[in-house]
Amino acid sequence: MPWPRYAVTQFTHVQERLEDDWKGRLRDMDAAGIDVQVLSHTVPGAERLVGTGTIQRATEANDALASIVATHPHRFAGFAA
Repeated sequence: MPWPRYAVTQFTHVQERLEDDWKGRLRDMDAAGIDVQVLSHTVPGAERLVGTGTIQRATEANDALASIVATHPHRFAGFAA
């Protein structure tokens, strides 16, 4: 069964926001009066990874999050995987 049109539109909107370069997120935060936002990984997280390379993948995810936080340290904080 295909997804309803409204669901596809919503999923597209969510995907675009997830791939944002953080400028849009910062604009949204400013518009809402939010000073700091805590970022975290989505489900499933590192605890669900199995096999070789698990630690490497978790480290890469944490490093990517740390890079985003380092870009705007007064605006973003992060929860590690």
